[in-house]
Amino acid sequence: RDVVVAATEAVPEEDGFARGESLLATALVEAAGKGEGAVARMQESLALLEEQNVPIELAEARISCARVLTLRGREAEARPLLEAVRASAEGTEARMLLTVVDEMRAGQAV
Repeated sequence: RDVVVAATEAVPEEDGFARGESLLATALVEAAGKGEGAVARMQESLALLEEQNVPIELAEARISCARVLTLRGREAEARPLLEAVRASAEGTEARMLLTVVDEMRAGQAV
């Protein structure tokens, strides 16, 4: 955890993509350790990534966040994230993202 926090702190504030990805990494480490700040960091990460032009990375981040929320019993909060991934991936070649979303929505994968 300390390494991830140190890496996040080293990311320049003006680099929105790197900051978003590093906050996501920190959130996922916190979530694995049952940290309470994980959800807030995930939301901050998603907000930063939404400002960038990185649709695949944003979709993958949304899936990661939806998994954490689902594992914490917060399916109602995970659902809009999965719907956003589906909406952004439909009509593209990102079939794997669609498959993951469909499996998660069906309750087959977390």
